[in-house]
Amino acid sequence: MAAAASPGSGSSTSSDWIVLRDGCLRCDEVGLRSLSYHPALNAILAVTSRGSIKVIDGTSGAILQASALHG
Repeated sequence: MAAAASPGSGSSTSSDWIVLRDGCLRCDEVGLRSLSYHPALNAILAVTSRGSIKVIDGTSGAILQASALHG
């Protein structure tokens, strides 16, 4: 996703942002609990309720690592 400063908002704060859609990523993981973006790695972390974690490349959408955590 790209972000750009909000034009003509009338506010002088730097917290005015508009998020522009850059693309989309299909995630069919069963029991998906959360998605988190890690900006330093340009990766998305997908966590499921079944104890699975996937690290997804933010550019290509390729799965870089998949782990199944069972207790």
